[in-house]
Parts: sequence; C-alpha cells; structure tokens
Amino acid sequence: RNAARVSVLVVLMICLLLNLSDVCILPMREGRVHVQGQHELWYRMVRPDMLHSKKAPLVVLHGGPQVPSDYLFDLQEIPQRAVIFFDQLGCGRSDAPQGGEASY
Repeated sequence: RNAARVSVLVVLMICLLLNLSDVCILPMREGRVHVQGQHELWYRMVRPDMLHSKKAPLVVLHGGPQVPSDYLFDLQEIPQRAVIFFDQLGCGRSDAPQGGEASY
C-alpha cells in the first residue's frame, strides 16, 4: 500500500517538475444529477476543492445537438480554478429522453 502511494507521489512530482500537465492526474469528481423528475445529467468537476476559491469556476457548455463535452476536456488544464463539464440531455453520458416526451 505504501509503495503504491509513493509511486503516485513520484509520478505527480515528475509531472509538476517537467510541466507534463497532459499526463498528470487532476483531482476530479464525476456524477449524475436528477433533472425533470426522471432524467439524469452527467457532470465532471475538475479541482472541486477550488469551488469556494476567489476565482469563479468555469462552467463549460458544449455545442449540440448530439455533441458531448469530450472535445472540450482540454479546458481542464486552466490553472487554479474549478472547471465543470456536463452533457446536455440527449448527449454523451446524460440520459436521452424518448421522442414522445415533453421538450427538453
């Protein structure tokens, strides 16, 4: 267990020293939020610990329809700020309401 922790710390230190941000592991949280009663939106928060900092979080809105937020994930590299991604209903990892349901 301790060896695994040391390995993770070594990798993170190398990333920081060499500025290899595309390889580094960023703190993040993913989940789903209930909307319109029975549907769920997928979200990802990068640096959730920064949500209450002086810098406002960046909320990323992807294009659509049917285009998930994946192509915008490079924005998570913006430093010292929480970044929040989500997929609109009917896109990516979020629920897709049936065609007969109310407009979404």
